[in-house]
Amino acid sequence: MGVGLLSRLARAGRRLATTLLAALAPAGYAQPAPPAAVVAVELRSDAPVDVRELGHLIAIRTGAPLDEESVRRTLVRLRLAGVASEVEVLTRAAPGGVVVVVALYADVQVEAIELEGELALERKSLLAVVPQRAGQPLREDRVLRGVYRLEETYAAEGYFDAQANLGVTVDAATRRARVVYRIEPGIRWQVGAVRVEGLGETLPEATAIAALRARPGEPYRATTVRADEDRLQRFLTGKSFRQATIEVLPE
Repeated sequence: MGVGLLSRLARAGRRLATTLLAALAPAGYAQPAPPAAVVAVELRSDAPVDVRELGHLIAIRTGAPLDEESVRRTLVRLRLAGVASEVEVLTRAAPGGVVVVVALYADVQVEAIELEGELALERKSLLAVVPQRAGQPLREDRVLRGVYRLEETYAAEGYFDAQANLGVTVDAATRRARVVYRIEPGIRWQVGAVRVEGLGETLPEATAIAALRARPGEPYRATTVRADEDRLQRFLTGKSFRQATIEVLPE
């Protein structure tokens, strides 16, 4: 059970305890009063729900005394069933006892993740790096991480000035969201020159460069540069430079 759920249960428990104390405790607290009877149970939600499917999850019963245990079981069951992101149990005074209101606050579901603009890279691979997924509850941290992941992906392909601008629209009636990343890739940088320094007189630089894949005039790719580190390490080891250390210094 997560901390968020525990805190919501605690808050709901405090609200219930406060309501019960205010409604049931006699003046002066001379002796405990019996729990108020539940005259009705209402289920309210900010999204469409099937009351018949949720009825068995509500432990509070009409005609029975209202107690903390039935409220606790109701909160736990509804939360674990995943029917809402927030659940509250509230009461209001009524002739003969109290009306219990079970309030459900549904998650906003992401209907679509879209990319707009001149992408320059494959759409499928770009969507794969976005943590937020269509069909999942909308989460702010995932949506924002998508901005950083997209810009990092573009930078790794040589688009160092790329920008991913975020837009989220929510339909309040359906609790559905559309997440749009507007891409401005900018120009793609190319490899200007490839140099290998520190070889001294023992090995021509051109020989070492020939072992690499990065070439002047080709688009910059981080994967190629990282792989060239390993290639150069193996090449130098094969030339008896077993203690050589490779470090890429982009300029």
